[in-house]
Amino acid sequence: MFICNFICNDFDNGILKNIISRGYSRQSIFTAKFMAVIVSTLFMVILNLVAVFAVSSALYHNIGSIYALFIPQLIILVFGLISFAGIFFMLCSIFKKSAPAIVVSLLALLALPTGISIISSYLHINLSCLWLGNAVSTLAVNNISVQTLLASGVCIIVYLVVSYIVSISVVKKLEV
Repeated sequence: MFICNFICNDFDNGILKNIISRGYSRQSIFTAKFMAVIVSTLFMVILNLVAVFAVSSALYHNIGSIYALFIPQLIILVFGLISFAGIFFMLCSIFKKSAPAIVVSLLALLALPTGISIISSYLHINLSCLWLGNAVSTLAVNNISVQTLLASGVCIIVYLVVSYIVSISVVKKLEV
């Protein structure tokens, strides 16, 4: 919701017209916004990780050694959450209005895995590896293989890059 407000308010309030009239390109404006979304998402995720670590250490004592085992998974998981933020950024850039962007974002989280599952069962091919949510959820196991870790990492990076490219492509063609 914060991402939708951050992106869509500039369209609604006419701020984007003023910024563009000052000579800034749409690509530089939305690249800066994309970076701000990534940094704010990273900040919130790290803040949550620190809080979880602090509370669990206070409750269970000496739990730091257990968390050390999950550092590679946590790093890739952070990028997975940033990729979800990238998807929301892309949808907000496409719809330009907060309410439709929020609705489509929520529906996408529900419909895309279901659609991929239906297509997989129809084609008798496992396409679940194509959904970002599956790449993130595979990181929640204890003994994760390096191959699974790398596959999840690649999927997450692809989603992040594609969401950025689509956002910039759409924004370049939008009427402000």
